[in-house]
Amino acid sequence: MITPYKHYCYDNGNINFRVGLYSRLSREDEKEHTSESIQNQVEFLEQIILQNGWTLVDKYIDDGISGTTFERPDFKRMISDIEAGRINLVITKDLSRLGRDYIQTGYYLENYFPSKNIRYIAVNDGFDTFEEASSNDFIPFKSVFNDMYAKDISKKVRTALKTKQVAGLYIGNHAPLGYQKDIEQKGHLIPDPVSAAYVRRIFEKYLAGVPMQSISIQLTQEGIPTPSQYAGNCPTQERFIGVWNDKTVRVILKNEVYIGHTVQNKAKKVNYKLDKQVNLPSSQWIKVENTHEPIIPLEDFQAVQALLEKKSHPNKGGTMHLFTGFVFCGHCGTPYSYTNQHQKGKFYLICGTAKRHRKLGLCKTFTVREEILQEHILALLREIAEQYIKPTE
Repeated sequence: MITPYKHYCYDNGNINFRVGLYSRLSREDEKEHTSESIQNQVEFLEQIILQNGWTLVDKYIDDGISGTTFERPDFKRMISDIEAGRINLVITKDLSRLGRDYIQTGYYLENYFPSKNIRYIAVNDGFDTFEEASSNDFIPFKSVFNDMYAKDISKKVRTALKTKQVAGLYIGNHAPLGYQKDIEQKGHLIPDPVSAAYVRRIFEKYLAGVPMQSISIQLTQEGIPTPSQYAGNCPTQERFIGVWNDKTVRVILKNEVYIGHTVQNKAKKVNYKLDKQVNLPSSQWIKVENTHEPIIPLEDFQAVQALLEKKSHPNKGGTMHLFTGFVFCGHCGTPYSYTNQHQKGKFYLICGTAKRHRKLGLCKTFTVREEILQEHILALLREIAEQYIKPTE
């Protein structure tokens, strides 16, 4: 049990402090500082709260989450309790537990906490917003150092992952449909007896001349689990759980993993603070051949690629319609796409889900003619403009 030292006694100023104890530990922090466990942080802070006679309202713990993001469940819960007036003091073991992004951390220190009359204490950094101390002046620099540490750790992690990719080790969170992770050899894939049959069926049907859209409809109607369903993470991946689409089928048909090759590094994070990724050109992909057992014969895979190449062609007219990318379905949120199947020369917009999965009846939205939508929007724009611009007489 940790016993607080005398200098951990704080001036309360006759205020009844209601404390929110916040602790955080990322996987990278755990590797670098094995003693910096969540339990140690909590016990350390509980002793200080007890010694100072404060009231511990709640403990907020984010375990395994990086300090470069503030999208943390318990941190957000703590902010909600601040807004509700439940707590008026936030305490952490040190500033890096609050966050490692110096911009966002600075926002909470300089703007948010003061505006909400929240006292913040970072014990090991000697930082206390309730006091005017020289140590407080150094905190902005401390935040920058914490940010630099996070950047350095991110760089080391990326280097380690790239080394594994070059060695042909599979580093994805989930094995591709058709495979499972080898529990006896880390980074190695082995065929999954159940889902491998789904993959073979997709290739067989496409080679037999069945269109991708028809394949996706058949798989959906038969209740075959989608790749994200099979991996167990479908709620955040799919708009319609259990529904296949031609894009998913195409990704499978083009994936060289099924002929025994491991192809990785197809995308990268924008930076170490954001989860957003951008796709990389094929010249930067890391491909290692013959790393695992194939489930599709090479000649079948090559035949499929030839068919895909033959059927992929650019829009002959190269036309970009006025509302492309701006109209979305009010029922399912899918972008509307254009069709001219009703009247020659007349273009209509239709929900992408309703268009691709008409037989499944997932979204029963009506088509709208481009001209009518254009007239409606122009009328709305005139109405808005008339509120600010008086027509000339």
